[in-house]
Amino acid sequence: MKNRNASLEKPSSEEKEQIPVFASERICFMNVSERFVNDYLVMVNDFENVNRFLGGSHKSYTAGQEIAWVREKLAMKAFVFSMIEKETGDFIGNIELMNPDSREGELGIALTAVKQNQGYGTEAVRAFTAYAMDHLGLSRIVLRTRPYNPRAIRVYEKCGFRTYRITDEHVFMELVRELEIYVPRPEDGWFYVKMMTDPATMAYNAPWFPPQGCIPDADKEWEDIQAFWIGKEPERFYAFLRRKADGAFVGDVNYHQSASPGVCDMGIVIYAPQRGKGYGKQGLELLLDHAFRIDGVSCLQNDFETARGAAYRIHTCAGFRETRREDGIVHLELTREEYFAKR
Repeated sequence: MKNRNASLEKPSSEEKEQIPVFASERICFMNVSERFVNDYLVMVNDFENVNRFLGGSHKSYTAGQEIAWVREKLAMKAFVFSMIEKETGDFIGNIELMNPDSREGELGIALTAVKQNQGYGTEAVRAFTAYAMDHLGLSRIVLRTRPYNPRAIRVYEKCGFRTYRITDEHVFMELVRELEIYVPRPEDGWFYVKMMTDPATMAYNAPWFPPQGCIPDADKEWEDIQAFWIGKEPERFYAFLRRKADGAFVGDVNYHQSASPGVCDMGIVIYAPQRGKGYGKQGLELLLDHAFRIDGVSCLQNDFETARGAAYRIHTCAGFRETRREDGIVHLELTREEYFAKR
């Protein structure tokens, strides 16, 4: 007789193996497992498409060696995952964060040959680095690849990595994220008030709140944010941008449902003393990642004065497209599909 309480029972170890740790648009990231050993062997013993780009000794691997590798990684609780195609259940490859400490780690990735040239590398690297930085609090991820692997180098550059050293054997690259999304507590309101009452920060707002653009009752505005914005996702989202190194607040980001179904208006403000450090670009990327990857927002739009060239550049670099200009205001838009297509 079937157990009527089966739905309350804990999943078996075999069932747990099949539960993704996290996922991206097309990829499930699973714990490494002995059930993937045959897939691992096909990949790592492919000398033409995979093995020659790895950092090993270019030798053939056996099933016993792969099983031992899986068991070692699981025992170490290593930050390593097998990537599985959502639609088919096919094996895509492995991705790992090696030697992580409190601030950084080294990325390693390998894709099996039949899944290469389909955009999985870019999607995997972006999703994995975001997950690693969010869950481990890292501010820097490094990697090394071969100079004769320009395809991989282009993928890493597309994902935000930059080259910091080149040798005969390797190209060394890094991804640095100084900021993080921080949902503020009521006692953090001092920073909001400080920003909203700072003429240099709020100068862009002068046409609506002359003469300096400052918000007249910032304390009351902060109370409204706590009551109507915090914890209201995905209809409304508000957060500070916080620097990881010292915990300093440097700006804020937000989005909310507009009058158009499926479209959210967004905003980003960097506190004036913190400008000129690249925080606008980093903050916008964090906002887009949260909106599209976490909250599943369908479309973001923003508008501002045509004279704000720096704001226009960081938006278009992030993938926004201009929809129209009228009365000195430029209107920009980015859909979820467009966001993932370029990543």
